[in-house]
Amino acid sequence: VEDVRGTLTPQLRSDQGDSDLILIDLGKGHNRLGATALAQVYKQIGHEGADLDDAETLTRFFDVIQELNRDGLLLAYHDRSDGGLLATLAEMAFAGRTGLNVELDDLPGEPLALLFNEELGAVVQVRHTDTDDVLKALHDAGLGHCSQVIGALNDDQQIRVSRTGKLLLEASRVELQQAWSEVTRQMQALRDNPSCAEEEFERIAADDPGIQVSLSFDPAEDVAGPMIASGVHPKIAILREQGVNGQLEMAASFHRAGFECVDVH
Repeated sequence: VEDVRGTLTPQLRSDQGDSDLILIDLGKGHNRLGATALAQVYKQIGHEGADLDDAETLTRFFDVIQELNRDGLLLAYHDRSDGGLLATLAEMAFAGRTGLNVELDDLPGEPLALLFNEELGAVVQVRHTDTDDVLKALHDAGLGHCSQVIGALNDDQQIRVSRTGKLLLEASRVELQQAWSEVTRQMQALRDNPSCAEEEFERIAADDPGIQVSLSFDPAEDVAGPMIASGVHPKIAILREQGVNGQLEMAASFHRAGFECVDVH
């Protein structure tokens, strides 16, 4: 990774004006349901699972995504995997805390297979003003036939899926996200402080802007330099939580820079 600022995440951006969601279906409409999460729900295996029928298509897909990302044309990205297209879109909406309007009009196959097949592919979010350029790039990469605009964000926190004017699904983003997080809540309540687990779960429904920094100091002020030059080793806390990696490497870096590191967990 040459520049971490170019990292793509599933978090939908609602601060970039009008945008579109584009499905890149590397399964090319096969919609095979064997061994999917949907099949498991019904205690079935199925007859034919998702497959990579053309390795060259995957190569072209990777190359064009890298190109579009370098050009700053992608706002969010999520691969289609466990749970299929519906799970992909829901997870993007959860991360962005936004609603979605999804249209399946131009996609082949039955709605159930469309929404739950786990064929290779991805959903990308692009600015509406960039949609034509992105679709052209996908077409030039030989992916035009399997790339479609399928929806956009909305402001009412509802996830709607429709086809040819018929509403297939309408549900609250909050309700879906809380259902999605229920197992995590139960596990966290057993592992950690139950009250904290409940508070975190309830924040899904809150109008929460996330962590906001309020500094009590000037970050441009060089407070450590004079102390290091004097031989004093200022203390610095290395914060870590369960599941965190890299705290030892971070402590080693600060130690070499002249700090006295304190492990806080």
